[in-house]
Amino acid sequence: MKDAPHVLDRDRRLLLETRRDIASTDLLVQQCPLVAFHAALRFTRDRLGEARVQFLDALADFARESDETADARRDVQTAAEDAADVWRWLVGKLRDRLLNPPPGARLTPDEMLRRERLVDRLFPVSPSGFRGATNDQQRQWLKAAIRGLSDPLVCAPLGDLSGLKAVDRLEAALADVRAVRETLDRESGEDRSATERFEHARAHLDDAVKLHGMQVEATLRAWGRLDALGDFLYARDPAYRVRQMTGKGLTLEPGMADIDAEVRLALAG
Repeated sequence: MKDAPHVLDRDRRLLLETRRDIASTDLLVQQCPLVAFHAALRFTRDRLGEARVQFLDALADFARESDETADARRDVQTAAEDAADVWRWLVGKLRDRLLNPPPGARLTPDEMLRRERLVDRLFPVSPSGFRGATNDQQRQWLKAAIRGLSDPLVCAPLGDLSGLKAVDRLEAALADVRAVRETLDRESGEDRSATERFEHARAHLDDAVKLHGMQVEATLRAWGRLDALGDFLYARDPAYRVRQMTGKGLTLEPGMADIDAEVRLALAG
């Protein structure tokens, strides 16, 4: 499903086969004269149906959490880009103010070196280096720059910085970087939990499929109709197996459109 990248063909196939198996159980009960098997067939069918519902719910939760985590990662990158832009702009402004004196100003080499070291002390990494750093390192640099620019003794040579709003800009960037990281950490934790629940639900559905398959096979064996196994277990349908072995796509499989619609409905909920 192109519009649902989290849904693997394996899961679509499982949903298709289980839906067909659940639907065919009533027909088997109607046709099979061995009444003693009917209750067991209904039991495994109902268990399969419950496991299938749980699987769809877990799949929807897994897809939703995966999308939210991906969004949070993009927000972290956007905040890093925005902070790097602030960093670049301030470095340029301060370098121009300190290292590009107006005509007539006479600065000694020692003074120029002192000023350059001051800029390097406040902004110890290039904008490109800042952009490529980890979220934790970016926060450390932002906090250090805020401390330095807030210290009158440190920034005295810079003159009046009120027009640049340097500290305000850096604090806003720091707040954004910190907030998106906290969101990503939370979403990542929820994503891991949703993934674990989904894997558990898939395993539970696999077990329910096996149990129902064993019951159907036992019923048909007792009835002497093992030749009809493919009529009641879709995965054992010879025509279906041939189509899958020859590479026929699931999308063209009868009933697959209904399965995809069912998945979309679950994801939308």
